[in-house]
Amino acid sequence: MQFIIKNFIRDFKHMVEKSKFNKSVISIVLLGSAARGEFIKGESDIDFIVIVKSSSDKMPVTKFVSKCLEKLNKRHNLKLEETCLDRKKYDNKILNMIIKIEAATFFGTQFYVISLNDYDFFKNKISDPRLWLIATFLLPINQFLLNVKDTGITVYGKNLIKLIDARMAFSDKIKIIVDQYLILIGSSLMLPFNPKLALKNALKASLNREEFDLMFLHKHLSGYKKDRKAFESVVSDDAEAIKHIRKALNYRKNYNRITVSHDEATKFISDTYSFVFNSLRKMGSLQDRA
Repeated sequence: MQFIIKNFIRDFKHMVEKSKFNKSVISIVLLGSAARGEFIKGESDIDFIVIVKSSSDKMPVTKFVSKCLEKLNKRHNLKLEETCLDRKKYDNKILNMIIKIEAATFFGTQFYVISLNDYDFFKNKISDPRLWLIATFLLPINQFLLNVKDTGITVYGKNLIKLIDARMAFSDKIKIIVDQYLILIGSSLMLPFNPKLALKNALKASLNREEFDLMFLHKHLSGYKKDRKAFESVVSDDAEAIKHIRKALNYRKNYNRITVSHDEATKFISDTYSFVFNSLRKMGSLQDRA
């Protein structure tokens, strides 16, 4: 784990332990680039889930964790305001509205607080009827759970990750492509106001697509570099897909240093629409042969 993330986790744990919520919080699981050792200051956010005992704990713990993040962001100069859609504000009101809508639809939130009333880790069952409805018809919950199991690191409390037993289904393929197209629609709406931010949003769709494809084929997620190699081996006969994912990773690595024109962002977003669609067809044929 990177030094900056170790310090963040150390101070975050201390805040939780000294708070009135220390008995309400059952577990904290670090996710994403911070868990994989690929955090880039000013480009990466710090994703995690907080598991609490009951639904009544969710709102107060959410407010508490949000305040902790504000303090830790300043203390460690994490520059999360540059990377988290739900934290950064722009001068353009329309752009802020687009970002707010996207964050509200599960794409821009840095952390999630869930309770054992929502998801029973011991029975691998969604207990909350509303969450079950959303997970069944809207969100690819199995992808999220497998991502947690593959890349998540328990940094506080009980290790509930080992209890997760999720399986990818064909319906998850449909839901994930809908989610990725919603992200790309957000990119298209941002494009006239901020081409660089629009491109960044399309990066998210590209890398999420790559992760999903590997999970659907039961490939272990190990980090951007290793995932890229695994993905390229799977789609070795698809030069365009390989070219696109390499370009996406290069943009991610150099995002803070590049200038993005409107035409360049438009081209990448257009290519990502094709990448997502073609990848779905490709994974379907590979799964049929498996």
